[in-house]
Amino acid sequence: MRRHFFMCCLFIFAINNFGQAQSEVDLLEMKCLNQQQCTQFEHTGIKADCIYDHCLCTSSSGDHVKCKPVEHKLGNIIGSPCPCRQIPHAECDVKQDMCYCAKGYMPSKDRRRCITKKAELGERCEMDSQCQKSDYNAICHPDVKECVCMDLFVNDNGTCISVVGPKFVCSNDIECTKNFLNNTKCFENTHCVCTDGYVASFDNSHCQNVTGYLETCTENIQCIATLGPGGKCKENTCQCTEKYFPEQHKSPIDGRLITFCSPVVERGQYCRYTEDCYQRQLDMTEQTMDCIYGECNCKLGFMVFNDGECVPGSATAISAFVGYVVFLLALVINIS
Repeated sequence: MRRHFFMCCLFIFAINNFGQAQSEVDLLEMKCLNQQQCTQFEHTGIKADCIYDHCLCTSSSGDHVKCKPVEHKLGNIIGSPCPCRQIPHAECDVKQDMCYCAKGYMPSKDRRRCITKKAELGERCEMDSQCQKSDYNAICHPDVKECVCMDLFVNDNGTCISVVGPKFVCSNDIECTKNFLNNTKCFENTHCVCTDGYVASFDNSHCQNVTGYLETCTENIQCIATLGPGGKCKENTCQCTEKYFPEQHKSPIDGRLITFCSPVVERGQYCRYTEDCYQRQLDMTEQTMDCIYGECNCKLGFMVFNDGECVPGSATAISAFVGYVVFLLALVINIS
């Protein structure tokens, strides 16, 4: 009798813990940094905990429920309940009762503001990615919070051009050609720079041509100039780095197809619609993520592998778990 009772307890304990672990990983609610930030959701019969950086709410019966504040407070973060008037450039998704950034905007790193997805040189910014949508060789200055050209580049009418021989001061184009060979010019009587379609070599001795996808190269900068931040010169060929993939777009100037290195959609990335999580490097049948509570996460039938990508496995995980429980029960029986 004791043996049967112990076996039943073991089975129930294992099942409950498995279900709880799955729910805690799969269910996303309000973001939090500590337990205190979740107390606003606690009221009669509802308990809130900060787990995996999200407030997760459970009823007195142990069921997971949507977190709702005791008092109807105005949220100050993207993903909080509507209304959204306290967050500039945010709008309410009535169906989900959640605040999202309006078209052309994205959340800041702390998700407390909506910032422009694209920023030109000289415009306000918070992240490098905003500036690099306008110019691959631009960054967001950490102090002044404006888009500027990165080191060894200068702003020439809204375009970052490559400086060659940064310590050399020029007064005319001939001096640049004499010291750094062809495809150079003197910029505002200060620096020698490379002409359009060229970038400075690593040793700053001359200007070399930029190269496109799968074309021959010697340095990363040649590839970045055409493929973007995800470009890299590998084995003397321009390719995309690990978290990027080649994708063709029509040139806004002449309509011809140009290959860029586009970033892959990662789990946890901000989204508003399921199409925001569409992995364009994969076929439709290979898609692994949906937009869940404003973040790209594993869709039904998939699970997180090593806290990274989504892999098929929900059914497999359950089967493996049941097998493990059966093994434990058999072990207990044998010991008894």
